[in-house]
Amino acid sequence: MLKRISAASGTRPVIVAWFALDAIVGLFPPIYWAASGADPRVIGLPLSVFYFVAVGLFISASLVVAYFLDESARPRG
Repeated sequence: MLKRISAASGTRPVIVAWFALDAIVGLFPPIYWAASGADPRVIGLPLSVFYFVAVGLFISASLVVAYFLDESARPRG
């Protein structure tokens, strides 16, 4: 039978903080962009598109780093 592992047992505080930041930037984008009439651009893309692509990369990076840190912490054998 699989052994259940508690999330708090071996989770590094850096990863927990990174996931919390992921949740904040992913769930609460700057609302004022919707209310403003301006259309700022970054690298030729509307700022909102650039923001969501950057957030997606940031969240993906946190998952990859958490995976590698978890794998490196597991006992081999």
